Amino acid sequence: MTEKDGITRIVGKRGNTTIPFAIRLRLGVRPGDVIRYVITADENILIERYDLTQVPTSEDIFNEIVSVLEELFSSCTKQEKLMLKEYVERL
Repeated sequence: MTEKDGITRIVGKRGNTTIPFAIRLRLGVRPGDVIRYVITADENILIERYDLTQVPTSEDIFNEIVSVLEELFSSCTKQEKLMLKEYVERL
């Protein structure tokens, strides 16, 4: 199997598919392993083996939330910023 080759599978009624043996072998996926589906910017699905030791910490999640809120806050009008500030203070 080369990079441009593909293997086609049909999605079952309950959304199930089988990861082909050649792909499991290449990725080293074994029974009990965790895989992750990632939707790419061009609307494709990327399947990758997921290492549970890479699970984000609560600090990582907090920092991501802060980053998103800062981005949101920077694009708000003055009135929206005041409304957001009041809302956050009530939390």
